[in-house]
Amino acid sequence: MNFAIYLAELRMNTCVIESPCEHPDHKTNLSRFCDSSLLNKWNSFAQVRFNISLDPASVHFKYKNVQWMPFDSYDKPYYEMYNGIDIMRDQINAATYFDAITIDMNSIDNYYIDNLTLSYLDEWWIVYDGDQHRFMESINTITETFDLNIKLIVNKYNRFSEVDEIASLLGIKSEIIKVPNIFKSIQKNKTSNIPLINKPEGRYYLDKPFHEISTMFLGKDYINKFYRNPFYSIKKIKDFLNC
Repeated sequence: MNFAIYLAELRMNTCVIESPCEHPDHKTNLSRFCDSSLLNKWNSFAQVRFNISLDPASVHFKYKNVQWMPFDSYDKPYYEMYNGIDIMRDQINAATYFDAITIDMNSIDNYYIDNLTLSYLDEWWIVYDGDQHRFMESINTITETFDLNIKLIVNKYNRFSEVDEIASLLGIKSEIIKVPNIFKSIQKNKTSNIPLINKPEGRYYLDKPFHEISTMFLGKDYINKFYRNPFYSIKKIKDFLNC
């Protein structure tokens, strides 16, 4: 979610699709950040698709100049009753108006993604969080099945992260993005009504990796035109580093 907000700041018309999962969290997070009246008027893509009584416009949910398509906990029966792959594909088609579409796949074992669905994607960003055995098992299945441009993002990076070994095993030759371990910052922000990227502490840690990721697919010329280096006073930086 933080990266989508970052893209919108770069004037990218951005849409975020949350794929079906056991524990969806986009709606929960948005409910902390937004006026509850906005969510009360919102209906999920699946609900609108199969209920002609619902206003098609109610699927629109915009926050921080990003269009959000959360997966609602009430959506699961639609995916089980109808062809869930078709629902995902229709959702992606409905979002083709946007400059950037990010699909948050919380689980590798996603039964609603197939070859045709993935043909819509330009890149697959793999977020590695340290569980090497499960990670390699799942990714090997994907790389053997799908033909995608794979990029590696190492989350919770520290000097013990086996970055080069993982990249070598996956055959990834592109630049590896390293996101520092900001677990404490994320936990502190769990009850906040402001996204982490919009706080000085979050911006301090996330700006560099997000800038690198954006440059990889938008290009230096675009970034140089629209990127604004965030400025925070020395006092503010010292305050949160010492807290």
